[in-house]
Amino acid sequence: MKWSGLRARGFDKPVIFITGFAEEGSEERAMAAGAACFLKKPFQDTDIIRCIEQALQVRQGESAP
Repeated sequence: MKWSGLRARGFDKPVIFITGFAEEGSEERAMAAGAACFLKKPFQDTDIIRCIEQALQVRQGESAP
């Protein structure tokens, strides 16, 4: 199911998109679809912490840094 379909059904949880196989344009599509953050593997532990913080800020209606 596409993210837009999830939103149409009332799903409003923040999404952190994580992939090991990023294709060109995938980050832009994920962010345009509403992802709070996009990570490509491998990533650092500080990257996932930053993304979780961003997702929580977006959830609370704050702007992401």
